[in-house]
Amino acid sequence: MDRRSFIKLGASAFASAGALPLFALDDRQQWYEPEVVGDALLDIPVMEGFKPTMLELKVGAKKPFELLHISDSHLVLLDSADLARSDKKDLDYFRTRLKVFGHPKNVEMFAAALAYAKAKELPILHTGDLLDFVTGCGLAQTRRDMAGRRWLYAIGNHEYSGSGKPGPKREWLKGARERMEKTFPNAITCASKVVNGVNIVTFDNVGMSNDMFDAQFAAIKAEFAKGLPTVLAYHIPFYTQELAQHSVDVIQSTPNHWARHAVKSVADLNSGWLAACPGKGDIKINKTLVEWLPKQKNLRALLCGHKHFEYSSPFCENVTQYVCGATFNGNAYHIRFV
Repeated sequence: MDRRSFIKLGASAFASAGALPLFALDDRQQWYEPEVVGDALLDIPVMEGFKPTMLELKVGAKKPFELLHISDSHLVLLDSADLARSDKKDLDYFRTRLKVFGHPKNVEMFAAALAYAKAKELPILHTGDLLDFVTGCGLAQTRRDMAGRRWLYAIGNHEYSGSGKPGPKREWLKGARERMEKTFPNAITCASKVVNGVNIVTFDNVGMSNDMFDAQFAAIKAEFAKGLPTVLAYHIPFYTQELAQHSVDVIQSTPNHWARHAVKSVADLNSGWLAACPGKGDIKINKTLVEWLPKQKNLRALLCGHKHFEYSSPFCENVTQYVCGATFNGNAYHIRFV
């Protein structure tokens, strides 16, 4: 059969409605379309602009494994119940945050990250600020989006205190944690997952566990006492001179940056920018760990977010701190541990 005959045959087959499934002939609403699966997910339109960075970390795994590290999705989500309890200040804040994070790009890039992880069959590590501020709608959407997925979560400062009003106080931190832990896959204060001989430990370094410092530090120490190669995951990066200077450079080189006049040198940084800045105040767990962690011989890597840019720099001898860029900008780390 020559090429022309083959084309004629194909056209004839297409003309016969009974020869193809109905959906192949219709332009239908997306809700009625079959689910996209496998590698086809990598070609869906929202993948445009999603740009994961490949990393290989030598941590001493018994067998190589991979995961997708994402951070700072900043989803701004409210439903009718959330809006019914919102006063004027809440509503104004909601409208402002929709503009700040370029909605719907934040939703699209989060969907792209989930599609990428599904296509590549990767578990997910999210290092905080999945939600721009906590709402019933945001938590419900998180449960729906993450149902059936393998994931770990390190809470962000925006889940702790992300709105225009104060976050949980000491007397109701416990209740706040319990409510959020119904949605997130692990304990907020400290949790771990051992994968191929590597202990991945998440912990809260934003203040949601301020009422239980002793128990939190004891839990972290117990994880290191297992003697396994340990990767620590949290939200706010620990201060290093290199990262601090880069943070200032980013602020000063970004036109119209809101902090351009307030942060002109490293000395202007505080705990809102980096954890445990020298000579500045911070929560007890951060001030303790910045001194304790460099002494732990089985510490292999530090994974965090918060800065909205991608960066890596030495934390201590033979240990690098990796700052994941913001998912709302299409950033992620596809990490292979060996």
